[in-house]
Amino acid sequence: MKESFLTLVLGGWGGSLCGLSCIDGYDAANNFTSKIFYFGTGAWWPVRLRVTDEKIEAWIEEDKIVDFTIGNPDYPCDGGESSVPSESQHI
Repeated sequence: MKESFLTLVLGGWGGSLCGLSCIDGYDAANNFTSKIFYFGTGAWWPVRLRVTDEKIEAWIEEDKIVDFTIGNPDYPCDGGESSVPSESQHI
């Protein structure tokens, strides 16, 4: 992770998708960290994120939604593509 980055997705793709983007080139909707969490409306949700040299873990309230081991050769972190459009992509 020291030379890469990931995004913790909370409530993506219609409001209930959670997970990490990008693992092995796949966004949170299409990798093994994908979880469904129904947030509802009108409430704040406590989120906890822990990043160490070995793991990335995330919780919503007491529910662990992410448990990713860094350095697993089966699931490399690639940093993915930036979701911020470049100047040439602006309409």
